[in-house]
Amino acid sequence: KGLKREAVSSSAALRSAGDRHAYFNVPMLLGLFASLSKPTLEQREEVAAKGLRRGHNYDEVMCTLPDAASTVRMPRGPLWAVDNKRVKVGSGKKVYQAGRQLLQRWGHFQLSWAEVSSATRVKAGEPVCVVAKTLFLWMANPLKILYAAEERVPRRELPGGGRSAPLQRFHFGQGCLHGHSLAGEEAFRLEWDKSDDSVWFEIYTVSRPAHPVSVLTYPLVRYYQSRFKEECAALVTSELMS
Repeated sequence: KGLKREAVSSSAALRSAGDRHAYFNVPMLLGLFASLSKPTLEQREEVAAKGLRRGHNYDEVMCTLPDAASTVRMPRGPLWAVDNKRVKVGSGKKVYQAGRQLLQRWGHFQLSWAEVSSATRVKAGEPVCVVAKTLFLWMANPLKILYAAEERVPRRELPGGGRSAPLQRFHFGQGCLHGHSLAGEEAFRLEWDKSDDSVWFEIYTVSRPAHPVSVLTYPLVRYYQSRFKEECAALVTSELMS
């Protein structure tokens, strides 16, 4: 019971994409993956593998952990944006369990224009390749899962008085790697509030542009971030309330 964490090495499928591959089969736009056609599995693996080798493109790693502000310096500076979307998706243990399974198979990230392979394991250390179509180009961005946990959160004293409700929480967060058009983190949380049996889904993102292309197209970037947030929340709600 309590916090469960797993740290694993990158997937076997990526081991073959070593330094010698270095985007050999990947079309590039100023260092970013960009293509008129949807990236193949091999291209996604190459993007993720190179991102893993190069590491994170920001300093405040793990900043999306709950209560991270007490242990990690939160990002500050121009163009850093914090986005949050929290929606009620049902009630009870069955809804919570179904929601956890949905997140574990990336069911929340299967949109018509943005996706993560459902074969990607939700475990700390795993590489992730997010594929998204923006206007007429397909982009592939590398990330790494930083943490994946299920935990029971006991009642706590609140700063303004009173006590918080006990929670059952499943959550994971992923951080951007070099080769991503943005820097920062994205977290997905599913919480079962034991005080009223309600189940909530939350998206929490901290990001900024990490490439000249994303700086120049920042209004468009913010549009797609907002669109993803709304469509992702609507998809989870639809799946769990149906």
